[in-house]
Amino acid sequence: AGNDPVAISLTEQLARYLHQNKVILGGLHSLIIRNSNPDGQALSRQENGNGVYLNRNFPNSSTTGDDLQNIEPEIRFIIGTVREYQPQRVIHIRTFGGNRGVVAASRGAVESARDVAKWLGFEFVDLPGNSADGTLERYLSSASTCEVVTIAIPAMSKKNGIWDACGDALLNLFL
Repeated sequence: AGNDPVAISLTEQLARYLHQNKVILGGLHSLIIRNSNPDGQALSRQENGNGVYLNRNFPNSSTTGDDLQNIEPEIRFIIGTVREYQPQRVIHIRTFGGNRGVVAASRGAVESARDVAKWLGFEFVDLPGNSADGTLERYLSSASTCEVVTIAIPAMSKKNGIWDACGDALLNLFL
């Protein structure tokens, strides 16, 4: 979502930490997408500049070749990036409207994600589970192209202090 300053801030802090601590992570390769919806951010809204909520725009089992033309360019970018880099794990950082956060994970990441959820006091959800059609979580966990973990921070969280609250837990998802 473009209007997700807490998730963007946490992502920026994660990128900064990874950049500054290359030796500690022992050669771990990472690619950070700061915000896949920059026009939504510029407009301070959830949807992109075309009015589309991107996390319902990923292909699903009923998507045909013709439908792929209707996928937003931001989603094509994410899909292309996953295909090009073939990551072992994708970590999706976002906020969540509830009072309690959620950590959701596909098969290969369940153990570490469950630990992180317990550590943070968040709910844990297996993927694809009840993830909605068209979401990144449903797309990646159903396609089995890589592991996916979503860490959904409660929307009431503040940007200041979010790294202190979640940074170590987030780093555990890398390891």
